[in-house]
Amino acid sequence: MKNIEIAKDAAELSQLLARDGCGLYTSSLSGLSLQALQPIIDTFMDLINLPKEERAEWEIDADGEDNPDDGLVERFGGGYDHKFFFHFKSMERIMHTMSGKQSYANQRDKWDKFLMGLEMIHARLCQDLLQVISAFDGLYPGHDMLEKIKQRNYQTRGIIRLLYYKPGHAVTAKPHYDQSLLTAHVAESRPGLIVGKENHEAGIVYVPDNRNMLVFPGIKADIATDNVMQAMYHVAVADETKIDEGRWAIIFFYNCEVPFTTKELSAKIQEKLAKA
Repeated sequence: MKNIEIAKDAAELSQLLARDGCGLYTSSLSGLSLQALQPIIDTFMDLINLPKEERAEWEIDADGEDNPDDGLVERFGGGYDHKFFFHFKSMERIMHTMSGKQSYANQRDKWDKFLMGLEMIHARLCQDLLQVISAFDGLYPGHDMLEKIKQRNYQTRGIIRLLYYKPGHAVTAKPHYDQSLLTAHVAESRPGLIVGKENHEAGIVYVPDNRNMLVFPGIKADIATDNVMQAMYHVAVADETKIDEGRWAIIFFYNCEVPFTTKELSAKIQEKLAKA
């Protein structure tokens, strides 16, 4: 696989996604340096380090499916390395739960600033990737991608994932495909993501870029575009020389409506992995 190319505009990115499976894109966040994004990461780390009973209040089951799908998620055991996620779909969804929680009330100004920062990032990235899909519709007619996106509730159309891998683990994310339409790696503390269409040995290590974000398709792209765009195989690994350091990332999942449940999408991913 050749080096990842930088798209000069939304149309060129849509072509790169169809041709190469990924591309670098200068988003509307490019004016925000990592230094500007650092306060969001710092607040995320403060959240992780709350006492366990306070941290548990941030595990939000907004959809009522007996499984945290917003706010803080911790994964440890069951084949997972120790990691934390913070999932943000909208400030409204989180505030519906958190407005009555003591851990939120104790530092309301701090958490409000954190959530408003995520709301700004969410809005900008939704607009960026909407432009990419609009360009895709113009270049590859017949898929009605804008209509499929509009069928998705705006609150769940985009999902920000703040991700922190605990120190001491060699493999941080096993080889997989995402369930998204498009995935954007907005910022990362250090390299660790490897992308490749077939296997990560044949892929390339993504080096975080302060100006450009990495964009690649998920499994919904296979379905919604009739394989014009195909999900990108990827894995995250730890630098063996820095295994005692944690690693954070800001990731954005952009979604459209497809006629499959989450469980059915997972089955499609497993089928695709078996062929990789």
